[in-house]
Amino acid sequence: MTSDSNIQRTLSLGQQIVEMGRRLWIQGMTPGGDGNISVKIDQYTILITPSGISLGHMKLDDIVMVDFSGDVIGNTGKPSMEVNLHLTAYKLRDDIRAVVHAHPPYATVFSCTSEEIPVNLTSEILIKVGEIPKVPFAPPGSIELARLCEQYVINNDAFLLSNHGVVTLGRDLEQAGSRMELVEHISKIALLSRNLKSIEYINTSDMEKLKDIKTGLNRENID
Repeated sequence: MTSDSNIQRTLSLGQQIVEMGRRLWIQGMTPGGDGNISVKIDQYTILITPSGISLGHMKLDDIVMVDFSGDVIGNTGKPSMEVNLHLTAYKLRDDIRAVVHAHPPYATVFSCTSEEIPVNLTSEILIKVGEIPKVPFAPPGSIELARLCEQYVINNDAFLLSNHGVVTLGRDLEQAGSRMELVEHISKIALLSRNLKSIEYINTSDMEKLKDIKTGLNRENID
């Protein structure tokens, strides 16, 4: 790939981050400057949202490039405080090329309780996202939090951060962003369904069938 092609690809990925930031902000998932998004350029560098800027009001020039040590390259911006969490995902899983962290309100409710998000309510959440476990609490932006996330990154495509928010991973930014929306969607369904007299969950046998579908889709994407 030529240098000009590399530049154009990097600019395209940066613009995708800007657009995803706006998309999540419009849906109320990143209030008050919260949340962060990154994409992997190659095995050496990533693009990540800046610290202290609303994801709904970013410009392409705001996006920060960092190497896998977390050092800023190419500009003088300050990366999100969660850069270590993002780098952890890229270092542990070669198939991951985008990470989204947001604070969607319904899903964040579950991050603040002892209850798990019930993924046995709809077929789509299990096929497209899978189980959504919760990482024990650690201060936002800390090395401790990044380390606690390691086992969840390896085994899951989405997980809650206790008393904090949600992280989703994807083979590209569209998949990671869509998974964030799906996590919020199932969380809302779970909470609203409690107002009804009875809830019908997907049985264990059918859950296994859905897991097989997810495994098959993942294999197709990798191969």
